[in-house]
Amino acid sequence: MNTFSELEDLINQYLSDMPARIERLSRTFVDGDWELLNRSVHQLKGSAGSYGFPAISVAADRLETLLADRRNSPEVAAALADLIAICKQARSVREATVPEADKR
Repeated sequence: MNTFSELEDLINQYLSDMPARIERLSRTFVDGDWELLNRSVHQLKGSAGSYGFPAISVAADRLETLLADRRNSPEVAAALADLIAICKQARSVREATVPEADKR
């Protein structure tokens, strides 16, 4: 397997895991587990950048900043909703543009 194929496989796996990440973000917000939410957002910010999804990193950075200042506020809820929408969009765009044979 060449390096490009390996990278494609990693990106596909990352996006396949996205629904679980989104669920974890939603659940921790509803539970009010701010520490876990902040840690999950921080990890998503870094990993998204590493996998080539800068829009997710930017949205996660915004949410991380808000969490540090406001915890449970309308701004945090809106930033979380934006982050989740961008995560879903990244996955759906990938599914629409990558041929089925390459998704493995």
